[in-house]
Amino acid sequence: MDWEDLRYFLAVAKARTATGAARELKASPSTVIKRVSDLERTLGQLLFDRSREGYALTAFGQAILERAQPLESAAHDIARFAEGAPTAPSGLVRISTTESLASGWLASRLVRFHRQHPGISIEILAGSEVVSLGRREADVALRLARPEGGDLRARRVGEVSFAGYRLRGGDVDPGAWMVFHEQPARTAIARLPESRLGGRAPVLRASDFITHQEAARSGLACAILPCFMGDPDPLLERVDEGDPPLSLGLWLVVHRDLRSSPRVQAVMAFLADEAHASRRLLAGR
Repeated sequence: MDWEDLRYFLAVAKARTATGAARELKASPSTVIKRVSDLERTLGQLLFDRSREGYALTAFGQAILERAQPLESAAHDIARFAEGAPTAPSGLVRISTTESLASGWLASRLVRFHRQHPGISIEILAGSEVVSLGRREADVALRLARPEGGDLRARRVGEVSFAGYRLRGGDVDPGAWMVFHEQPARTAIARLPESRLGGRAPVLRASDFITHQEAARSGLACAILPCFMGDPDPLLERVDEGDPPLSLGLWLVVHRDLRSSPRVQAVMAFLADEAHASRRLLAGR
């Protein structure tokens, strides 16, 4: 049996004419007549008595109507449920952040996000260059400074601390430091190792924290690292006593036009939750 034929049968039973049923179904009267005839052939009995006044149900047709109406009601219930049911978010979300946050903190946590939202694909844009959310170069950003711009919405989700590290138990010269290559000297992070050189030349210049970490692990010199990279490293120990000398706010940023997107909302909620769960690690406590 073609279930679509039942829909045409129900419409004719309600309208009592093929023309009236055609208007409700947005079909032609000839299609309605054919569908009803097809159902009658399938069932082997007449459903309607035809006359100039219209279509009147036969006794068999009345019995079929009583059995078909619950199916129609169920179909309407399914349609209403489908319209109101939440749709699982899907699509691509691009996250802009620093290389250290991407590799040292975020990447290992994405497996939990994928299990929660398998329909969302993540693209990480990692680097020191600030990616423009306004030009849609990324959808969401994790930044260490509050952004300027009227179309951006920023939320502080934690703090990231930085401290000096050296090879644990190694004979490392306390005055030997690495500095940042091509890092603007005005940044607070760049000033930390520069201030400790005491007029000496740096042992190494490098542009990223991962290189600094690997060099510090070798015992080459002391390095400034984010605490979420230095503290868990069993080969490193802090040079600094007490609290980390530098802490910066961790900001979750989105363009205002994207903040209502379900997939972007899912990513932002995940990042905020993970930042909260990692707050002591990120803050060096």
